[in-house]
Amino acid sequence: MVCQNQNIAESEAPLAVDLRNKIKEMIKNGKSESEIKQFMADRYSSFILYDPPVNKQNIVLWFGPLLFMIIITFLLFKKGVR
Repeated sequence: MVCQNQNIAESEAPLAVDLRNKIKEMIKNGKSESEIKQFMADRYSSFILYDPPVNKQNIVLWFGPLLFMIIITFLLFKKGVR
Protein backbone atom coordinates (compact mmCIF):
# COMPACT_ATOMS: atom_id res chain seq x y z
CA MET A 1 0.00 0.00 0.00
CA VAL A 2 2.92 2.37 0.54
CA CYS A 3 3.90 4.61 -2.33
CA GLN A 4 6.78 6.52 -0.73
CA ASN A 5 9.09 8.42 -3.05
CA GLN A 6 6.56 8.20 -5.86
CA ASN A 7 3.90 10.64 -6.84
CA ILE A 8 0.33 9.40 -7.04
CA ALA A 9 0.39 9.53 -10.84
CA GLU A 10 3.24 6.99 -11.00
CA SER A 11 2.30 4.72 -8.11
CA GLU A 12 0.16 1.64 -8.55
CA ALA A 13 -0.51 1.30 -4.82
CA PRO A 14 -4.23 0.96 -4.03
CA LEU A 15 -4.16 4.19 -2.02
CA ALA A 16 -2.66 6.09 -4.97
CA VAL A 17 -5.36 4.76 -7.29
CA ASP A 18 -8.04 5.89 -4.84
CA LEU A 19 -6.41 9.32 -4.53
CA ARG A 20 -6.23 9.73 -8.32
CA ASN A 21 -9.93 8.95 -8.56
CA LYS A 22 -10.75 11.38 -5.74
CA ILE A 23 -8.68 14.13 -7.37
CA LYS A 24 -10.40 13.58 -10.73
CA GLU A 25 -13.76 13.84 -8.98
CA MET A 26 -12.74 17.04 -7.18
CA ILE A 27 -11.48 18.62 -10.42
CA LYS A 28 -14.75 17.67 -12.13
CA ASN A 29 -16.60 19.40 -9.25
CA GLY A 30 -14.64 22.61 -9.84
CA LYS A 31 -12.24 22.45 -6.89
CA SER A 32 -9.06 24.51 -7.18
CA GLU A 33 -5.53 23.15 -6.78
CA SER A 34 -5.20 24.77 -3.36
CA GLU A 35 -8.50 23.24 -2.21
CA ILE A 36 -7.39 19.79 -3.36
CA LYS A 37 -4.01 20.15 -1.62
CA GLN A 38 -5.73 21.32 1.55
CA PHE A 39 -8.07 18.32 1.43
CA MET A 40 -5.12 15.95 1.05
CA ALA A 41 -3.12 17.63 3.83
CA ASP A 42 -6.13 17.62 6.17
CA ARG A 43 -6.81 13.96 5.54
CA TYR A 44 -3.26 12.56 5.30
CA SER A 45 -1.14 15.32 6.97
CA SER A 46 1.22 17.70 5.21
CA PHE A 47 3.71 14.87 4.59
CA ILE A 48 1.67 13.91 1.52
CA LEU A 49 2.75 17.14 -0.20
CA TYR A 50 6.07 17.26 -2.07
CA ASP A 51 6.86 20.61 -0.46
CA PRO A 52 5.33 20.44 3.02
CA PRO A 53 5.16 23.68 5.00
CA VAL A 54 7.37 24.30 8.00
CA ASN A 55 5.33 23.56 11.11
CA LYS A 56 5.73 21.99 14.53
CA GLN A 57 5.23 18.48 13.09
CA ASN A 58 8.22 18.61 10.78
CA ILE A 59 10.49 21.37 12.07
CA VAL A 60 13.21 18.83 12.90
CA LEU A 61 13.16 17.58 9.30
CA TRP A 62 13.62 21.12 7.99
CA PHE A 63 16.28 22.35 10.41
CA GLY A 64 17.81 19.12 11.77
CA PRO A 65 20.49 18.78 9.07
CA LEU A 66 21.57 22.41 9.53
CA LEU A 67 21.73 22.00 13.31
CA PHE A 68 23.70 18.76 12.87
CA MET A 69 26.23 20.49 10.59
CA ILE A 70 26.67 23.37 13.04
CA ILE A 71 27.27 20.98 15.96
CA ILE A 72 29.73 18.83 13.97
CA THR A 73 31.61 21.92 12.75
CA PHE A 74 31.80 23.25 16.30
CA LEU A 75 33.07 19.92 17.67
CA LEU A 76 35.67 19.53 14.92
CA PHE A 77 36.86 23.11 15.38
CA LYS A 78 37.02 22.70 19.16
CA LYS A 79 39.01 19.47 18.87
CA GLY A 80 41.40 21.01 16.32
CA VAL A 81 42.20 24.04 18.51
CA ARG A 82 43.62 21.94 21.35
